[in-house]
Amino acid sequence: MLDPILDKLDLSGPNLGIQALVLSGILYTLVLFCTYSSIFSQGFPSRTKIIWISLVTFLPFVGILAYLFICAGINLQNHPIFESFNRRKQKVMQNKQ
Repeated sequence: MLDPILDKLDLSGPNLGIQALVLSGILYTLVLFCTYSSIFSQGFPSRTKIIWISLVTFLPFVGILAYLFICAGINLQNHPIFESFNRRKQKVMQNKQ
């Protein structure tokens, strides 16, 4: 039952038409646009934004994945679940000063 479907999903010559290439290009452009807008909306310094933009532009898949994990880590640090941990960390930092 899956054989006809799987036969259409490979990248061989007959299945890789101009429509598939155009759609892939459009989707890739949208992903880059979303990534760029996310980078610009972050509170990073200008130099950090330039580094992220160049990383995403010149190493697209590696850059997008790295940015995704960095943003996920930043969002997790600010999540309410980690609130007690962040309070302890702030107390330790205040005691050092």
